[in-house]
Amino acid sequence: MEGQLKITSHMANAHSYEIPVVTNQGITSINLTIVDGVKTRKEISIRMESERYGTINCELGIRKNNVQALLVTSGSRDDGMLTDLINKSIEKNEYTLVSFNSVVISNKKMYMPAENQSDDTENSQLTRMYKLSKDIVKGLSEMIKEE
Repeated sequence: MEGQLKITSHMANAHSYEIPVVTNQGITSINLTIVDGVKTRKEISIRMESERYGTINCELGIRKNNVQALLVTSGSRDDGMLTDLINKSIEKNEYTLVSFNSVVISNKKMYMPAENQSDDTENSQLTRMYKLSKDIVKGLSEMIKEE
């Protein structure tokens, strides 16, 4: 019973969305998940299919105002457009990028050490995570509409 409560509690902190996007080739979707961990890391996960890049996975780990980013594509390497979009979105939302890796693989993991204190209140951090996600999703939508 205790295990079920922990799972339910964790799921309450995960916000998942499927966002439809109309492109020149038809309709695709962007899967967005925001995990607002109180004592665990905070994460933004964005996944989508693109004709140009194949499967795009963007994983952002957030601790205080610092962001670790991992961009994984299955089709071709980033030509700079994806990296620029993510960097600009991070900067616009007043986060500091501490590491950014971009690779072409199908299996990925990112680790971010836990810290006990936060500079932001949990609600303002979640609001900033939503704004960061919105900027990246909006930019990706615009990029793939033109494919």
